[in-house]
Parts: sequence; C-alpha cells; structure tokens
Amino acid sequence: MPATYDFIFAGGGMSALLLATLIRREPTLDSCSILIVEPRTDVPESKNICFWDSQLPDLSLNLKGAWNKLSFGGTGGLITRPIAPYTYYCFDAANLQRTLTAMLKKSNRVDFIQDRVEAVNNGAVFLQKTGLTFQATQTVFDSIPDRSMPVLLWQHFVGWEIRVLNEVTFDPASAMLMDFRVSQSEGPAFMYILPFSQKTALLEITFMSPKTHSATVYEHYLHEYLHKNFPDIRYEIAQTEGGKIPMHQAQQSPSLPNHVFLGTKGGLSKPTTGYTFLNSYEHAQRIVRQLTGNQESRVIAKSRFAFYDKLLLRIMRTQATSVKPIMEALFYRNSFPLLLTFLAEKTTLIQEAKLFCTLPWKPFLTALAHEYLRRSPRNEAQSGIDSAILPAPRLKVDRNLG
Repeated sequence: MPATYDFIFAGGGMSALLLATLIRREPTLDSCSILIVEPRTDVPESKNICFWDSQLPDLSLNLKGAWNKLSFGGTGGLITRPIAPYTYYCFDAANLQRTLTAMLKKSNRVDFIQDRVEAVNNGAVFLQKTGLTFQATQTVFDSIPDRSMPVLLWQHFVGWEIRVLNEVTFDPASAMLMDFRVSQSEGPAFMYILPFSQKTALLEITFMSPKTHSATVYEHYLHEYLHKNFPDIRYEIAQTEGGKIPMHQAQQSPSLPNHVFLGTKGGLSKPTTGYTFLNSYEHAQRIVRQLTGNQESRVIAKSRFAFYDKLLLRIMRTQATSVKPIMEALFYRNSFPLLLTFLAEKTTLIQEAKLFCTLPWKPFLTALAHEYLRRSPRNEAQSGIDSAILPAPRLKVDRNLG
C-alpha cells in the first residue's frame, strides 16, 4: 500500500462512495489513486432513502417505489396533488452502498483500509488503530461526523414496513409526505407513508423535539394511526427502521483547499428536513467538474436559504405549536412542485416572496426579533447556545476547491 494518494476519503459512507464512484467514472481522472478509510467492515442495515428530481441519477438505485403525486394531511383535511416535473423516489441505501463498494474494489486505483481517522492536517491523514499516516497529493474528502457540536433539536423517527393480511389496500399512486393529523402532545409530529403496493407500505412517525422518546411512544402513534385510518386492517411487520438526525446547520468548511467536507459534515443535509442524498450527489458532480476544470471553482453560496432554515429552526425550538400551522399554510396555499423546488433551494427570490406571503407572519417576526437581539453587541456574549447550534450561514464546500 503506497504512502501517498491523489485523493483520500476520511469516512466511507454514502457521500464518500458517491464521489469516489464519479471520480472513477471520469476518463480524465482515470490515473488518480484513491484511498478510502472506514472503520466499519459491514454495510449498515437496510435503510430507505428518498429524494425527488426530474430524472433519475445514473446510479444502480434498485428503486423500491416512485410516485408522481404526493399527499398532505392537516386540519383542513387530506389533499393529493401532482408534483410534475418531479418524481418522488425511494431506494434501499444499503443495496446501493454494497453495489458502489463492490465496483470500487474492482479498480486497481482504489484501496480500502479499515481504521479510524485520528486527525487530518494539511493533506496528511493520521490513522488511529494502525498508527499509519497517508498523504493526499490533491484533496482529503472528510465526511466523519463532528460529535462536538451541541444538538438542541432532533428529527427522530421509527418506521414499520407492513404487509396487509386482509382486504384493506393502500393507494400506490400517491405517497404521504406529511400527515399532521396525529397528536402534537409530544412535540411537532407527522406520519409519513410510502405505499409500495396495494398490500405493502412503509409507515413512519416523525417527531421534531429536543429529546427522543421511548419505544412505546413511537409504537403507540403507529398503532393508533393505522387503526384510526384503516379500521379493519390486519397486518404483519416485515421490517422496522429508525433513527435520529440533528437539526442544526453544519459548521463552515475549513479554508484549506486540500481538505473538503462531504455529506452532513459539509452542510449537505438540509437542517429543517434531513434530506441529504440528492444534495450529496449533485455536490459530487460539481466537485468532479471542478477537478476536470469544467466549472468555476468558486460557487456562490445560497446563504439566504441558510437564513430561512435558521428562522424555522428557531421557531421549532421556541414556538413548537406554530410548526403545524406553518406547514399547513405551505401545503394548502402553494403548489407542490413549487414547494419541492423551494426545499431543493432552487427557487428564485420572486418565487420565495410569493411563497412567504402565504405563511403566518407572527412566528417569523418573533424569530426575526430574537435573531436581531442575539446579534446585537450587548447580547453577543450571551449567545453561546444559539451561536453553537446556529452558526454563520454555511458555505458550500465547493469554495474550497480552487
């Protein structure tokens, strides 16, 4: 194993595998060597990943489902609307990771090593277990989570993939993006449903709160929702999944051009929704274009979206009862394609202004006032918690590829 590589990946999760795959596919980078450092030997258990786009990425996704319509439930009832030009996709993340890993291992320009990264310094990667040091001649791509950042708000969830055992059926033509017609006593909560067929579906209860709940709370919500909305249903649980996602904005990437953050660490997880996959894939595409000289190295960061996220996160933490009315206003008063474009951070200022005009103003004015007071010189010294959870607007890591 050589001591130097063109690219070293600190962490071998989804974002690293996506970028490494695109680098290997690029003919002009064919001679570049890659080292992937990952402590895990096995692929994490099966997990569903979802995203929306106007076309499928050129990857072996092994789709579990695709929907051209989405539904939303709230005080005003259930609505279902088309999302063209988008399609909402779901695939098995573990399957894709195994596929990409197997493909990369076939290349004589890619090495894997099982170890933990102790530190990264000016292109040098120091390993914990073996004590080895490797040098990246071009870039270190770092996706190792930063555990030091305090988390004041979590998106946490438990899901069941169920099989119906009687005549009850689901509508596989539409996925339920959010159904707020559940109790909000444990904090903002909604049900998420992906019907894979008339007899199989994923049902997932999601909360946004400072602490996770006991297993019985998630189970109670799932049981209650099923029997309230499908009174005669008999079912079996084929598979369960669960997790928690920190709802905060990633710290700014280091300024060194040879150390770039990926994935959640690089700000690719949208803090208010948790969606990461498509952001990571598009970010990997931009990096490859930059490496081949086909794109400007400096990309203007959409800091206004970071500010929007900051306000909504503050509302979620300090005005939790306002979350449901805000979501209802968003979905009842706007087209679903516009909302998906906004969540993907691809809307124009004019589109955003029209969307904001449909929202209740009081929670946002309160959040703006708190943000202004936090930034005032007199309160700057007292802003430790907020500045830790909500740092300056994040920068796209593309800026570090010069």
